[in-house]
Amino acid sequence: MLLNELTSEQLSEWQAYDRLEPLGDWSDNFRFARLSALISNFVKAIWSKKGSYQWSTPKEFMPDYKEEPKQQSVEDMKNIIKSIAKNAKKVKKNG
Repeated sequence: MLLNELTSEQLSEWQAYDRLEPLGDWSDNFRFARLSALISNFVKAIWSKKGSYQWSTPKEFMPDYKEEPKQQSVEDMKNIIKSIAKNAKKVKKNG
């Protein structure tokens, strides 16, 4: 494991770097949020009446991590799969 091989000094350097340039989920989400805001603003600028829209910000596209996602039980997963299969049969009959 890498953590066992790093010295205390190296670990401190990586922690400092992560504070400056975050690695992982948050930074990935922010990159996509920034891109989503850019696309949203581009579409608004083209198809909206001039001055009738508000510019989007990346914050509007960032996920809210305040709530822990609900964990599905095995029974919930089985019911979802059964529902999908049931709907697929209906589509096949009617299609």
